[in-house]
This record gives sequence, structure tokens and C-alpha cells, in this order.
Amino acid sequence: MSQTPPPLVHYLTEDEYYQHFCNIYCNKGTVMTFDGIRVDFYPGNFKHAFRESANRQKGDKSVFSSRRAQRIDWIKWALEHTTAELFRGWNKNIGTYDPERRVCIVVRNYIVVIQFKDIDRAFFITAYPADSDILRKIRNGPRWR
Repeated sequence: MSQTPPPLVHYLTEDEYYQHFCNIYCNKGTVMTFDGIRVDFYPGNFKHAFRESANRQKGDKSVFSSRRAQRIDWIKWALEHTTAELFRGWNKNIGTYDPERRVCIVVRNYIVVIQFKDIDRAFFITAYPADSDILRKIRNGPRWR
């Protein structure tokens, strides 16, 4: 496993990134984490992962984020990374840390969030370079199992 992430991906349009996401993650099968968890991807995950909110309070995901999208190939790399930091993820819908939600941190600030369906199967939620405030909150939470 390389300690260096894959190169950034550069496309001109959001649709090109969407096609890349579908081709790499949704159509080619499953990604397996370093510890044997099968992670499923769905086309509907694209918006949550590669769009940001113009107003963080609203959480409307109205703005495409090229900063997030350029790291599209980092998702698989992060999930397979044997030295990723692993934490329980916060679930705002239930207002607590969710034992079925896992956050991995690689390359100091890149996070990938998955939600477990079963003991060895999960689905992709989102991925992005996190700011220091978010990283502090994650690292102050409980470690993954």
C-alpha cells in the first residue's frame, strides 16, 4: 500500500466527475477495506460526496466542489489504507456517535465515511478534505471498535 495518495483527477465538468465515479465505484463492483469490509457505492452518493453547502446551516449541497472531486480516486485508496485512523462517525440524525458509522482519516485530513449494513458490509456515505475544526471533533470522539 502506497503512503502517497493517487494523483488528483482533473475534468472540466461535474458530469465528467459523475461518470468517473459511476465507472470506478458503482459499475466495477465493490471496494474492500483493508480489514475485509465490503463497501458498496451508489450513483446517489455522488451529490453528497462532491457537493458542498453554500450555507452550512442549511446543508443544501448546492455547490459542486472541484476540491472534493479532484480527490475522487483517493476514496478507494483511503479505504484500503492499513494505517488509516479509524473513528466512530457522528450521526446528526440521531444526535450521537453511531457504532455503525466509520470515519477513516488518511494524509492528515482526508476522511471517508461509511455506514455499516452488516458486520462485513457497508455503503459509502461521503469523502472530503476536512478542516481542522472537523478533524478535532472526529479525533475527540470514540475510536472505531
